[in-house]
Amino acid sequence: MESIAARVRQLKGGMSIPAFARFIGEEKPQRLQDVLAERQRAPEDMLVRVIRATTCDANWLLLGEGLPPQLDGDELELIALFRAAPLAVKAAAIGALQGAREAAVQPRVKVTARSGNAAGRDMKINNSGQERTHGRETKGGKPARQRSGA
Repeated sequence: MESIAARVRQLKGGMSIPAFARFIGEEKPQRLQDVLAERQRAPEDMLVRVIRATTCDANWLLLGEGLPPQLDGDELELIALFRAAPLAVKAAAIGALQGAREAAVQPRVKVTARSGNAAGRDMKINNSGQERTHGRETKGGKPARQRSGA
């Protein structure tokens, strides 16, 4: 059976012990470290602070029953850093995340060739949506008709 300390470690995620202690409002990081190392039982006041800060289900934290937390340690750390940041930093963080989301939505291109091998020189995609393949203009991925030299 998983211990309370193991569930607190799960909530802590990748956060350092001092950072998690600050996040939950624990003044003595050493006390938190002792709890996580299972050298000390988690004091009631610390458990209350963990539940309030992480909004985890108390039954899950205390008994291992019920719903596990909706947020992982990295998400909790992001929230803690965001709350403590000045307004300009918050705006920059939101802008960076929105930009990253938009960049991730950009279309992906798969390059193939008849022989099964293709080199970067074989295909170039312009911002206009037109493609150049082996020096010939294409539209919609199909090569333009070549005129005979007759």
